Amino acid sequence: MDINKEKIAHEKHLLSQGVDFKYLPNIQYNELENVYELIEWDEEYSEALNEINSSWCTWQAAKAQAVPDTYTPIVLALEDVQSKIAQASFLTMDADNENEVYAVDANELHEYIAELIEAQEQSQ
Repeated sequence: MDINKEKIAHEKHLLSQGVDFKYLPNIQYNELENVYELIEWDEEYSEALNEINSSWCTWQAAKAQAVPDTYTPIVLALEDVQSKIAQASFLTMDADNENEVYAVDANELHEYIAELIEAQEQSQ
């Protein structure tokens, strides 16, 4: 997770939620501690600071759960899957036995896609 990118997104989110950022000139981000701090301590701003840090902590936890650093997207070529569907499809009757329709064996298609994914993972 790119902390700086997430920090900017988090701050934009807070602004969109109506958080009053008139205190921001007195608040700075501490990269080493990964928290927001008051430049000069003032009891009046401590509650706002706590809310911003709480929100930041929650934001990071949600992002970490949603997209772990080990996540690698799998991109399949649409043409490969379409070609397999065309090759494996067969003519059959619909559920009402009124019309002919093309169908594909779902298990066969699943196995093919699993093979594509495995080949892609091995090439990375």
